[in-house]
Amino acid sequence: METVWSGIWRGLALRIERRRVGDGGGPTLRVLAPGAEGALREWLRFDAFEREPHWHLDPTGIDETRPLDERLDPIAEAFDLLSREGASLLERAGAPEDCVHGAARTSDDGAARTSDDGAARTSDDGAAVLREAERAMRHRPANLDELDPVRLRSRRSEKWHTYPADVLPAWVAEMDFPIAAAIQDELRRFVDRADVGYPLGLRQTGLPDAFCERMSERFGWAPDVRRVEVLSEVVQGMYVALEAYSEPGDGVVVQTPIYPPFLGSVRDTKRELVENRMRPGDGRLEFDLDALEAAITPRCRVFLFCNPHNPSGRVHSRE
Repeated sequence: METVWSGIWRGLALRIERRRVGDGGGPTLRVLAPGAEGALREWLRFDAFEREPHWHLDPTGIDETRPLDERLDPIAEAFDLLSREGASLLERAGAPEDCVHGAARTSDDGAARTSDDGAARTSDDGAAVLREAERAMRHRPANLDELDPVRLRSRRSEKWHTYPADVLPAWVAEMDFPIAAAIQDELRRFVDRADVGYPLGLRQTGLPDAFCERMSERFGWAPDVRRVEVLSEVVQGMYVALEAYSEPGDGVVVQTPIYPPFLGSVRDTKRELVENRMRPGDGRLEFDLDALEAAITPRCRVFLFCNPHNPSGRVHSRE
């Protein structure tokens, strides 16, 4: 067993471990609090295993076991049970009253959490602690130093079959680093269970809600979830934007040099390319604002802005 995260939520100690059980295993969420004699005791345990996921009520006592729904998302179900029914579950398990009352709180003050690096952190939002715990439960750490060029060259992607063996391609968008654990698990599940039927509608996946939550947490921006559109790739977004905000023949300003699909989207949608070349500055490419102003015509409707800039890597400041 490997403890990957630990923290405090509403007075309860949360601990996340990676467990190996027989041929399976997976992440475990342990919920601990002081028992009658003051010693820390496990009152709930959620085993979101790859096979037969389940949860335990009072694992070290009555050990009442119930299944998690392996058809859906057992990790999400575990955290939903904890946040919605944690107090009643603790009461059924026989936990002390103060633990039950703490879990029943609807707001959190100064909730502390500690990650696997041992550093204590504080938050005024218990929901943030659960989000951090859920991330730790879903994502296994990746070691980029373990990338092996020999194994990479055995892949079938264009990157490793276009150039001679002594050339190390440095493509900007080729994903040589490990696949995120949550995506890897889901792809493996698709294959193992031959789950290739019609998928759920994009909005039913919860992705728009997750996006809005992430933007609020990271940037203090709270977009309306009803206005979020799910696209399969950024290039698709270019075409959608041009179709939505301009008509054939309208001008589209593009700052070159640029990632080629910017130019292709203008050509394919029969808009007029208005090229504004960036100029060399102090060791980086700069906007030529005078040339931009001169290039804009009454038919210009869209300005395509690439940030960070591709191919230069320039990250533009707000100014």
